[in-house]
Amino acid sequence: MNISNEILDEIKCFFLKNKNEENCGLLVQKDQKYQFIKCINTSKDKKNNFSISPVDYIKAKSIGNIIYCCHSHLKNGSFSNQDITNSFNNKINYLLYNLKEDKFYYFDIIKYDKYKKYLNLEFELGKNDCGNLIYNFYKNELNIEVPTKPIFNTKCYIELKNNNLHIWDKKIYNKNCDLFDCINFKSFENLKEYDILLFNDKNKIPVHGAIYLGQNLILHQMYENPSRIESLKKGHIKYIFCIFRYKNDDPI
Repeated sequence: MNISNEILDEIKCFFLKNKNEENCGLLVQKDQKYQFIKCINTSKDKKNNFSISPVDYIKAKSIGNIIYCCHSHLKNGSFSNQDITNSFNNKINYLLYNLKEDKFYYFDIIKYDKYKKYLNLEFELGKNDCGNLIYNFYKNELNIEVPTKPIFNTKCYIELKNNNLHIWDKKIYNKNCDLFDCINFKSFENLKEYDILLFNDKNKIPVHGAIYLGQNLILHQMYENPSRIESLKKGHIKYIFCIFRYKNDDPI
């Protein structure tokens, strides 16, 4: 969906008027023309959340079809897990402007609909965890069977339970060098859709894995938490110790 620079500039200018709070609005379409409807953020925590009043929503609906729910973020990163959950639940696309990055992000529910089945899976070690999520995603979506499961034994399982750790073994990727390249990660620009990201903790122990979905979004499942899609933020970069990329550019 092509949105003119004129409309994007209007959205940007409105959001920049108040740099201390998240701002919001609705982009509507009527007779092939777009109109941005400015809304009041009714959230109690305006620095971290937004909420559009029913009055503003009804006003926008009376003008045309709502194409995007728009809002701003004050810090680095794209959509939060809450943004994506609300987008799916309300069946409306989301448009985000990040003030700090001076960048727009788009979440299209049709494009990302195939990922809904991987969301909100209750954590169960050995079944629903970060490694199995990656393994199942690659097998179901890309028809590729890859050894991306964390390796557990009795001792490290006890350590995992006591210290909230996922134990990864990088060797399982290196043994499959015919399938994957190890990428030297320097910035977000290095990342491609479906890259497998491995993370260290603060003690440089490999503890977590995620799938990159583009637009700075990752699909992952933290220890004892439901699976989710959310923003990969710049603060996370220092914890990435390895990226594996399937060698075929179009594995689907």
